[in-house]
Amino acid sequence: MKFILPLACLFLLSCSKDVGKREGLRINESVFLDSINHSASFNYYKNDSGAVYSGVHGPHGPFKLRFNKRAFSALSQMGKLPPGSAMPEGALVIKELVNASSQTITYYYMYKYRNSWLWGKMTSKGEVQSSIYADPAGCVNCHNQTGNVDQIVAFYFY
Repeated sequence: MKFILPLACLFLLSCSKDVGKREGLRINESVFLDSINHSASFNYYKNDSGAVYSGVHGPHGPFKLRFNKRAFSALSQMGKLPPGSAMPEGALVIKELVNASSQTITYYYMYKYRNSWLWGKMTSKGEVQSSIYADPAGCVNCHNQTGNVDQIVAFYFY
């Protein structure tokens, strides 16, 4: 009888909804949405909040690009990640797409976790369109194209 309660607790903890396919991951999309919506903690690419990049080199369309403070601190004075370097743990990179006709915003984001990227996509209303727990193969395939620096391709094209 002494072991039933500890075993039941272990079972319940192992079934947590916040734990996905990535062992030890205890975050979810709501954490990213909260961070994304706290715009004061981000810097826009090349410090230009008005710049909208064409997106012709990828599948997403015109976008704005911003970085959390940790990611931004890794950028050079030219606003780019130096070739051969990598973003630090905890870096969050957000590609922000605005659909002018529906006035909706879609966020594509990359989060550096344990020297790898977590990939996600959600609307400004918090509707998850691609979970950080999903297989990132499609994202990784495109982001590994020529010119990427730590799987960020915007530095090559813009």
